[in-house]
Amino acid sequence: MNSSSEPTLITRLLHIGLSVGVTLQLLLSTFMERPRPGISRPWLDAAGFELHEINGLLLLLVIIAWFVWLFMRHREDGPRVLFPWFWSESRNALFAAGGRALAAARQRHMPSDEDTHLIASAVHGLGALCALFMASTGSTVWLGMSEQGAMPGSVQLVLELHQAAASLMWAYFVGHTAMAVLHHLLGEATLRRMFSFNAGRG
Repeated sequence: MNSSSEPTLITRLLHIGLSVGVTLQLLLSTFMERPRPGISRPWLDAAGFELHEINGLLLLLVIIAWFVWLFMRHREDGPRVLFPWFWSESRNALFAAGGRALAAARQRHMPSDEDTHLIASAVHGLGALCALFMASTGSTVWLGMSEQGAMPGSVQLVLELHQAAASLMWAYFVGHTAMAVLHHLLGEATLRRMFSFNAGRG
């Protein structure tokens, strides 16, 4: 993946779908309440949970499409840049970039664009994996839970994992948004490149 290349229209649409879907899921999670046997819920909490379920299933499809598109368009470099943990050469390059970035920070210098790209891409990949995990576990709970909220122990365990991962998703969401705004304020065209529809349609 070339950090200087313009993202295609499909890439932008998938990124917008991920951004909107994850944002909506996190916002809905702040007031929804899942069903529980023998316990009534306020209509707003119940409606929020229903929307959370629907949006979660749609988001899972978007995430799968994003992964398929990534491996189709960037079979060689894309996965290695976004998920360097699975290749020793890419992992070593990321650690080296992190070391150079820390050294630059100690000297109050900005890290190089290449090092920034390697680190940001790896963090982006972790966010995508976290979103995939949350969407997958959420869909599993949707399949295994009754309309009244009853579920077997195995599904309850999946629900607990889903809820635990939500904290990681919140941390990624806040950090990713803050960094995108910071780059925009520094004059970089990151937001424009990703959310503009004037890109090539490849």
